[in-house]
Amino acid sequence: MAINMGGEQFQKMGGDKMADMAINMAGEQFQKMGADKVADMAKTMKAEQFGKMGGDKVADMAKNMDRANLENIGKEQARDMAKTMEPNQLADLDPDQMVGLAKGIDEKEIKDLGSDRIGAMVVKIEPTEIENMKTEKLGGMMAGLKADKIEALDTEKKGAVLEGLGANFLGEKATEFEPIPISAPIEETFIKPLEDDQAAEFGAQLEEILPISDAFNPFKGLFD
Repeated sequence: MAINMGGEQFQKMGGDKMADMAINMAGEQFQKMGADKVADMAKTMKAEQFGKMGGDKVADMAKNMDRANLENIGKEQARDMAKTMEPNQLADLDPDQMVGLAKGIDEKEIKDLGSDRIGAMVVKIEPTEIENMKTEKLGGMMAGLKADKIEALDTEKKGAVLEGLGANFLGEKATEFEPIPISAPIEETFIKPLEDDQAAEFGAQLEEILPISDAFNPFKGLFD
């Protein structure tokens, strides 16, 4: 039935009916519908309806949307889909889909997904995509990611995170983030390759933009 319907018809039916329909569909049926129609279905739903469907069905929907669909599905829908899925269900998305979902979620709310879900996202997203992510979005993700999850990232991924966060540090626009806990002096931890004068200046700017606590250093050894 849904295969022969379009976005306007989905909107007229409303989220409750769309959720009821989606509950009885399998991944193959979502695939036959095509990414755009699956996205149109999801656009009608909110947290309550996604919750009614459950993480497996929401994951089936997400896996049958493309990057652009997930990025433009709506900030509430992207957030609520991600929150409905468990970390292992999120991890089934491919890297492009994960980027789209991350970009679709409001930068101020993405940290509320919780460390395990954010961890699943960061592990799946390619380093080059992390480097090119908006600083505000990446900062929000890191603010929600516990130190042990950051520590567990491989060296390439940690470097991409630092590159992404540092991209705008010496630019014109400063951004405020939640603290990322770090124990070592900021000059030693982030910018060891810089000359002493450069390190001091960069460290001061970094501390102003991204407040650092001294609880833990998840990037320890990255530049050793």
